[in-house]
Amino acid sequence: MENRKLFQKVEILCECCGKNLLEKDSMGIFVTWLANQKSSNGKDVYQKAYYCCKGKCDDILKKKSLSEGLNYDRWEDISSFTNPIGFIKKNQQDEITPRRRTNIR
Repeated sequence: MENRKLFQKVEILCECCGKNLLEKDSMGIFVTWLANQKSSNGKDVYQKAYYCCKGKCDDILKKKSLSEGLNYDRWEDISSFTNPIGFIKKNQQDEITPRRRTNIR
C-alpha cells in the first residue's frame, strides 16, 4: 500500500447539508433509529443511522424519520469517537450503565 493512500484525508459528511463534520468547530452527531417491530428473537431492529450537524440539520432529518414511522433511539456526539481516551472511557461507562433510550414523538 502506498503511504499516500494510507494518510488520505478522512471525512464524515452531514446527511442533510454535506458539511464535513470532522472540520474544526463542526458540531456533529451520530443518530440511530429503530423499526417499530422487534426481530424474531425479540431484539431491537436498527432501521436507520446517520451523521448530521446539530440543530437545523438534525431537526430536518428527525422530522423525516418520524414521518417514516421510525422510533428515535439515541444520538452521540462525534467528538466521542474522535478522541481515543474519551472513546475508551465512554465505552467502559456504557458497559457498566447502558444508556436509556429517549422516546421522541
